[in-house]
Amino acid sequence: MFPSPDMMAQTEETVVNDMLEGLNQNGMDSKHPVELLEHIGRIIARGMKMTRRTTH
Repeated sequence: MFPSPDMMAQTEETVVNDMLEGLNQNGMDSKHPVELLEHIGRIIARGMKMTRRTTH
């Protein structure tokens, strides 16, 4: 069973806030976190594509 949409939204908000807090603590300005998160998104997308190829 999947979590409720409210729980997912709350979890997503918490994760994003924690990530941004960590990035800010390391002295990144407002542009760097966005670039880093975009890069992480590309890594995740590649991983998902690789997983799909090996499971089908």
